[in-house]
Amino acid sequence: MIDLVRVLARQMRDGTVAAVLNRAGKSTGRGSSWTRARVRHLRNQQSIEPYREGERM
Repeated sequence: MIDLVRVLARQMRDGTVAAVLNRAGKSTGRGSSWTRARVRHLRNQQSIEPYREGERM
């Protein structure tokens, strides 16, 4: 999951990442659905950089 969020976070904002994860049927470690805040928390814990408009990898 962390690797997936790492890839998605470089391409889209946290709210959009949460929507993609939910549509894919992925849940958090505690079985909850993803929210913008949960994605942001995971990014912060794992030192994953956020999406920045206009930036490309």
